[in-house]
Amino acid sequence: MQTAEKVIEIRAYGRPAPQGSKTPKGMRGGFTVMVESSKYLKPWRQAVQCDCREQYHGEVLTGPIEVSIIFYLSRPQAHYKTKDGILTNEIKPNRPTHSISSSDGDLDKLCRSVLDSLSAKCGGCVIQDDSLVVSITAEKRYVSDTEGPGADIRVVKR
Repeated sequence: MQTAEKVIEIRAYGRPAPQGSKTPKGMRGGFTVMVESSKYLKPWRQAVQCDCREQYHGEVLTGPIEVSIIFYLSRPQAHYKTKDGILTNEIKPNRPTHSISSSDGDLDKLCRSVLDSLSAKCGGCVIQDDSLVVSITAEKRYVSDTEGPGADIRVVKR
């Protein structure tokens, strides 16, 4: 069993967005122009890259990489209590902790957006390329009443 050479932990803040679903937006030079379906992808990737630059100041990692990501997604309004017709920040009892909603994005596509954001080839500063990732674990949770949307990212160089 190999031990970790380096462990990097980053908290990214913002609305996690999936990467990979594309929609056609016309033709150019006889080819269909495809654009990302999620309007939230660009701001999410920028937020991850910015948070990485603020929180990690080491060398860009090469070699086998393991990544763990916990996505924290905003809850629907129906999860919150109301008082006198006004929404509160208090979550109703028995509301789910994990998201299975398709509107939050597929887990693999959420991971793709983070991995590209970490990659120096795509403007990141943590790993040289996402092809170096040999192991990944991920989960998508709803925020609690004390945390905001974003992701906890753990990168381990083996």
